[in-house]
Amino acid sequence: MLKRIVNLAVIFTFLFLPKFVFADFLYSPNYQIEAPNLNMGSTTFTSPSSGTKISSTLGQTAAEQFSSNGYLVRAGFQYIFSIAPFTFTLSNTNIALGNLTPGVPSTATTDLTVSFSSANGYQVTAREDDSLKTLNGTAIVDTACDSDASCTISSANTWSSNSAYGFGYNMSSSNYPNDIPADFTSSSKYRPFANTALSQDPAIVMFADTTTSPAHLHAGSTRQSTMTFKVNVPVSQTAGTYTTVIRFTATPLY
Repeated sequence: MLKRIVNLAVIFTFLFLPKFVFADFLYSPNYQIEAPNLNMGSTTFTSPSSGTKISSTLGQTAAEQFSSNGYLVRAGFQYIFSIAPFTFTLSNTNIALGNLTPGVPSTATTDLTVSFSSANGYQVTAREDDSLKTLNGTAIVDTACDSDASCTISSANTWSSNSAYGFGYNMSSSNYPNDIPADFTSSSKYRPFANTALSQDPAIVMFADTTTSPAHLHAGSTRQSTMTFKVNVPVSQTAGTYTTVIRFTATPLY
């Protein structure tokens, strides 16, 4: 019997590169103001007929969006909504595929959820630390899919034969199919994970760019996709406990 547990580690990477900042720090024993500005008024107007909302700032110096290489500044009351958080979660961070029977594939799933609020989209990549291995280094190979339909870390293909062995994953999304790579066209399409030990770059598993997507895929929404893990081993596979770590990087797009 083989027992295999995959531990998922979630890693977030954010980058902010300021260029020039001019500000004053206002404080006393009783208060502290970290982001001061002077204005005559600020509010949100709603059209009675269409329900359209317009936010405005009156009198604030330089109330505008400024951008250059490496930074983006949104100054003014109308950008208050841009402080909404960017979040990424997994429904299950400890994937256990149980006792494996040679020639009988085992699967398990986790849901990937991204809330990108004011961002113009997002990207999620994944990469394993190494192949599934025991403590002494015995490995379960990463899948190559069926013999007549090979797959790679960036191109999914059919893996339905019980005599095709290895470890891999499938992506699916019922609500936002455009948010997963186009090669995952069915539940039988799989890829091997990119392998850090082989110096392979992380592969994109979810993404959305609302500046180029259809209008109904608006910014400020929450997206969810399902990752299905699959492992299948031959009779010759050595018994033991096999583990690896899958690392995800979620990045907002601005």
